[in-house]
Amino acid sequence: MAQSPLDNAPGDHDSYLQNWNALSSMIVRGRSFSGFERHCAFLNVGSNPDGKLAPFANVSAATGFDFIDDGRALARVDWDRDGDLDFWTTNRQAPRLRLLKNNLPSGNASSSVSVTLQGTRCNRDAIGAVLELTIGSQTITRVLRAGEGFMAQSSKSVHFGLGKVAPNDIAQISVLWPGANTPESFPLVQPGRSYHLVQGTGIATPKNHSPAQLATASPKTLPPTEQARLILSARSQAPALAYVDFNGNLQTFDPNNTGGKPTLINLWASWCAPCVAELKELAKHHAQLSAKKLNIIALTVEAVSEDTTRADIAPAKKFVHDSKFPFQVGATDADGLRQLSVLHNLTYVRERPLPLPASFLFDKHGNFAALYKGPVSAQQLLADIDLLEAAPAVVAKSAFPFPALDGIELFPIGELDFANAYQSGGYLADARRHIQRAIDAPSTGNPTLDNANRARAWYQLGALEQSAHQWQAAAQAFAESSKLAPGQPLLKVAQGAALALGGEHDQARQIFTQTLAAKPNDPNLLHAVGKAFLQSKLPQEAIAPLQQAYALVPKNLTLALALALAHEKSEDFPAALALYESLLQAHPNSAQVQNSLALLLTTCPNESLRDPAKALSLANTANTTTRQSSATILHTLALTQAANNENKKALQSLDRALALGRATGKQELQKTLRLKREEIAAKIKPPSEED
Repeated sequence: MAQSPLDNAPGDHDSYLQNWNALSSMIVRGRSFSGFERHCAFLNVGSNPDGKLAPFANVSAATGFDFIDDGRALARVDWDRDGDLDFWTTNRQAPRLRLLKNNLPSGNASSSVSVTLQGTRCNRDAIGAVLELTIGSQTITRVLRAGEGFMAQSSKSVHFGLGKVAPNDIAQISVLWPGANTPESFPLVQPGRSYHLVQGTGIATPKNHSPAQLATASPKTLPPTEQARLILSARSQAPALAYVDFNGNLQTFDPNNTGGKPTLINLWASWCAPCVAELKELAKHHAQLSAKKLNIIALTVEAVSEDTTRADIAPAKKFVHDSKFPFQVGATDADGLRQLSVLHNLTYVRERPLPLPASFLFDKHGNFAALYKGPVSAQQLLADIDLLEAAPAVVAKSAFPFPALDGIELFPIGELDFANAYQSGGYLADARRHIQRAIDAPSTGNPTLDNANRARAWYQLGALEQSAHQWQAAAQAFAESSKLAPGQPLLKVAQGAALALGGEHDQARQIFTQTLAAKPNDPNLLHAVGKAFLQSKLPQEAIAPLQQAYALVPKNLTLALALALAHEKSEDFPAALALYESLLQAHPNSAQVQNSLALLLTTCPNESLRDPAKALSLANTANTTTRQSSATILHTLALTQAANNENKKALQSLDRALALGRATGKQELQKTLRLKREEIAAKIKPPSEED
């Protein structure tokens, strides 16, 4: 890192990147950044007799800081409220957390003042405030910061160590609050006390803190072990794994064809006593495991030879025969062992050799769900099989090796939240699975709540199927949602829209007619029906409901724009133009109206209605209003610039629009922008021709 190349430095960066890769590889194998270097602490000893600053003194050993820890963060706080600062440190490896208490004898302890701040005209925590404490002839300066060093936040209580002071000395604190031009003074501050300073009061309010009662304890050092049960809160697809059974036949574990059953792949060897004991226990509980539909594949590693000698799996076969092991058995080769090792290394940051025995648990979808390093008991395995289909919150809780609060309790996450996340990432099968779990969720005992939850789940399934252009499936899901929430007519509109998009126009019209008959004067419902017709490329049929809605709410800009678009798509360009012009008068600062009118004045098939100069002015105004942050409005600007023969400016606008499109992931818009750019670029003559 000290030799990071500068952007403008010439030369090859490959060696630099190779060193980073090598460092990363060392870290995942358990190596330390610190190399067992001791922590350091340095003391500012002030000035020499000649007035020059003296070097800091190394007090690492004297203070007790010099642990051989792979340290990360350090935070200062008066934890036991005795007037001196204590330190918390975190480490990459055990012990992960240390509290270093400052236990100076009372005779050697210095006096101190601590203050907390409250902003009233600046930020409430007063982050960035500069404090000066003056007592006698000394002045001490502190700055209140948010975050210090690496991954650390010290206490926001600002601490001043005063050293030895006279018994009757009184201090004064001045605070330059964030954004203020002059400091505010807080007098009458006594050493040895804590105060609260509120901006604008000029009064240091004393705080009474009783000393904290802290129980002391020494950390217990546990012996190192490779044995662990590791539950995955996020699962990954298993590889297809080939192996040879004890009859010499080639077999395959296919994660895409599990038969709807979970699978345990166990690695063992006949010479491994824990392996043999584990297999005997699993065999003893064969009936219970089979009742859970668990498929066990026990693969001996004795076919993997470390040299060129032929491996001998006869002892493994003998054990299986003598013990009448009831599950599938076979032998894995070096490639199979490598696949499982890669799966482990891709899942866990620490790359460690797999111990024996080791077991991989896969759910019924072929996803890697749990890893057992060392023997796993049958009872634990039975409990974890139930965990495979448990709610995400239950799985997440089991994934923690110790009880902890992770903040999830403040932000409840349900099946539909997971479905949303999967859908946004394009994993539709996983999204469907979580939605189905929400649909099949057990009753809460409250029928109204159950129906509402299932209605939301069916609606989300409909939206998912519609995004995949599965129109019939979407319409069916929306219909189920509507049955559970009959008081929500917009659900019927969603069903009709899906049918219309799938070409079932007559069925869609029938649903729209029935829905509007129940609430003929509901502008939201009329708007939804109009939008559904627009989406289904039936713009003429969208006009009537949108006109009716606009008449009911004439000041609604969204409705007006939808109606103008329906006129435009119906090729009634004069009506669309007249409506856009009236909207511009009513909403002169609306970028949406400016953009829509500019686009129509530029691209209208009726040449008599075009006005490129006015369109360019409107597009420029719209982009100024949006600060060039909309790819769609930049696209309109490019079209108007090209219509006014400003092709080079049009290319610049398209380049900005493409950058925004890439940043927001709008694939279809990017395609349209690229095609338009190629078209405009072809019109620009090469420099040689212009000369």
